[in-house]
Amino acid sequence: MRAEKIIRLRIQNSTFCRRIRVVQGDTGRVFRFILEDITMDGSEQTRVYAKKPDGTEVYNDCEVVSSNEVLMESDSGQIFAAIGVVQAEIQISKSGKTITTYTFEFDVKKSLTRAGAIQSSNEYGALETAIAKFYNPTFSEAATRDNINSGESIPTLFGKVKKWFTDLNTLIKLVGSTDISGIGNGTVTGALLTLNSKAQITEQDVAISDWDSIDTIGIYSGNSENGTKNAPVDHEWVTGIALRANGNSYFMNIIAIGQTSGQIYTRTMINNAWKDWETK
Repeated sequence: MRAEKIIRLRIQNSTFCRRIRVVQGDTGRVFRFILEDITMDGSEQTRVYAKKPDGTEVYNDCEVVSSNEVLMESDSGQIFAAIGVVQAEIQISKSGKTITTYTFEFDVKKSLTRAGAIQSSNEYGALETAIAKFYNPTFSEAATRDNINSGESIPTLFGKVKKWFTDLNTLIKLVGSTDISGIGNGTVTGALLTLNSKAQITEQDVAISDWDSIDTIGIYSGNSENGTKNAPVDHEWVTGIALRANGNSYFMNIIAIGQTSGQIYTRTMINNAWKDWETK
């Protein structure tokens, strides 16, 4: 059950404001404010601020329901708890900017059934909601890694931070947890430079005759049209790098790529015997 009243206001005209009669303590009254000289897109925050005749205050959230309509409910009854004239205004905020209506008034009439049962007090529902959002923010991970900027909202900031943590966690998994402090200068780049220099990989043959004959680390190229045997693909130049496994020539791996197609091929040697090529 609720009783809805339509109230027309103009942001630019103070003489258009009016006094609305209500009954003390009512909680089922809904007020639809039609703001005749403003256009909203629904992303605005709207709140009602009211000062009661006993000096207590109410600051509660409202709801944008159309491009120029704001809905205010009196669920708790506090805004109408004190008999007399309640001065009120609607605040509309977006992107750090605020527009406030001129003051309008509620004329609260005494309720015979509730006169002694209603205690008037301050009510700051909008502030409590804002504090709850601050301590329990809802956010989504950002799509890209971007730096945080002053003035951004808490959900935006936390979304950016989460994206960095997600990508950092992925990097940690790729790098692994092995201690490399004793290789090079202890950084990933330094370790790779040191390991590459020790590998001493050099190009062995521009046109290898048989991929099965490889038993030494190095870079190899071949094309079946030029007589290269056991190639991973026909009629295309393929370049591959051969690496030893476990530091000996009995176990080796080749990673190769088709120079035209870009297709990647791999194969493994176990106990001096090359396995079939695999396409990746």
